[in-house]
Amino acid sequence: MKRVIFVHCIALLTFCHVKAQIGYGPEIGINLADVKMIAPTSYTTTSLPIVRAKAGGIVDADFTNHFYLQTGLFFTQKGNIRTLNHSNDTMIEAVEEQLAANYIEVPLGVVLKTGLQGATRFFIGLGAAGAYVVGGRDKIHDSGNIAGNAFDSRSNNKVIGGGTIKGFDIGISICMGLELPAGIFIRSSYTAGLNNVSLFLDESDKNKVGSLAIGYYFGKGRHLKYTKDDYIEIE
Repeated sequence: MKRVIFVHCIALLTFCHVKAQIGYGPEIGINLADVKMIAPTSYTTTSLPIVRAKAGGIVDADFTNHFYLQTGLFFTQKGNIRTLNHSNDTMIEAVEEQLAANYIEVPLGVVLKTGLQGATRFFIGLGAAGAYVVGGRDKIHDSGNIAGNAFDSRSNNKVIGGGTIKGFDIGISICMGLELPAGIFIRSSYTAGLNNVSLFLDESDKNKVGSLAIGYYFGKGRHLKYTKDDYIEIE
């Protein structure tokens, strides 16, 4: 599935006009990840975000002077720290969970850039990102008592797609940032998950991730700028 998505993204890039100046390069950053959780009605919940990593490569190709198509392949981490509390006449339960799930993610989006290529440019973008779980850790502390009998258990398990959470995730992404003439860029982004990744029928979990990243474009055309009809090379 991941290969099919990535090949389709690359195929789309080939439809950019013949003068397209394709940039490519690494991008690395940090995620502030959380999960929008709707728990069973008998539980009260709290949620805290976690700081995790993001790293990969990006492809950037123009199809007009200001509109660009971007895709890539990234290792990214999502999850949160949550507590769930439940009590009734016979049972008291407190669950503390720290979920840090690793994903391989393929974003695809359209970016609008100000100015001309070869100059300092601001950009904004809109797109989508599909991802699949490739590991991580799920730490759970479950304690309480049932009819006066106390219980306390801890677990630390590998995250498995289809076993811990659903394997596939998809979200809508927005981004904005700054691109410098030397090819360095800074990007902030936010991805809101559309897919409920919980395996429980009475629970909904949707990822939400804010990112701050820095990257560098290699490739022909990173130091070219446009005239109306052609490119002019600058030193």
